[in-house]
Amino acid sequence: MSVLYQNFEPELKFFGVMNGYSESHTNAFFFPDPETIVLIDLSALNMHKASRLLENCPNLKHIYACVTHNHYDHVQGLEMIAFSIRAFFPGILLTLIVDESIREETVAHLDTGGLKTIINHAGEEDKVYELYSFDQYGTAYSFYSKDGKALQQMLKPNWFVRTLPTTHSPRLKGSSGFAFMIHEKLVVFSGDTNQLGPYVAFLNDMFDHQDDRDNAQIEFYLDVTTRKNEFHLNFMDVCDELTKLLSSYPKAKIILMHYDDPVLLERQVERAMPGMLNNRVYLARELGL
Repeated sequence: MSVLYQNFEPELKFFGVMNGYSESHTNAFFFPDPETIVLIDLSALNMHKASRLLENCPNLKHIYACVTHNHYDHVQGLEMIAFSIRAFFPGILLTLIVDESIREETVAHLDTGGLKTIINHAGEEDKVYELYSFDQYGTAYSFYSKDGKALQQMLKPNWFVRTLPTTHSPRLKGSSGFAFMIHEKLVVFSGDTNQLGPYVAFLNDMFDHQDDRDNAQIEFYLDVTTRKNEFHLNFMDVCDELTKLLSSYPKAKIILMHYDDPVLLERQVERAMPGMLNNRVYLARELGL
């Protein structure tokens, strides 16, 4: 894949990079190994890109989707991709991973979209996806056991660290970011959030000595906007905290995403964090597919 940034290749690639009111919804993906792809959210706007990507990866054996929350620009493409997987990869199910706070809400959304089961050629019901919810300690639960009860599972892929519960919209039951370990880098994905604290606290818990922080390889993907609103972080409100974060973690990089105005955001970064733009602070870029 071509390099989209000036001096490094980020672990996450993006189908789109902007907010729900744009033509470039923020949905990402990565390949932890040649047989596995992990989607991070999927809107209807990006489902065709994702489907084409999967069609060109015939050796896949594991297909995951990590869902941050249930707004339309993050989940409405899941139905199509689940059916695409059935067409391209017989015998493989889409495996969904969510924070436990949005488990029931996610299942309700998928059931409404027709993903509870599908009738196969033999007239029998087949599963279309499997869903696992994780608590903040990294323990996984499937939504149903055979008798209809929540069932604990020891399912934790080697690239998965934990969910990072956060707040976004009061109309949602929950929202979360994710922490991944990809090619020996800690990758923190905020999802849509209106607070920075949970992510800084997580990093400080992971690296509780300055010697560890000095050597920590971190990519922090952060939801920001240039205009103030109650649902997202405003860049100018958090730029001082981000400067302190980069000072504490000298090898960390921050990639800004889900933004509203890329031109204005670049100007704000240049003004508020001199010398950081395209050095340690980047705007997420859409991958051409």
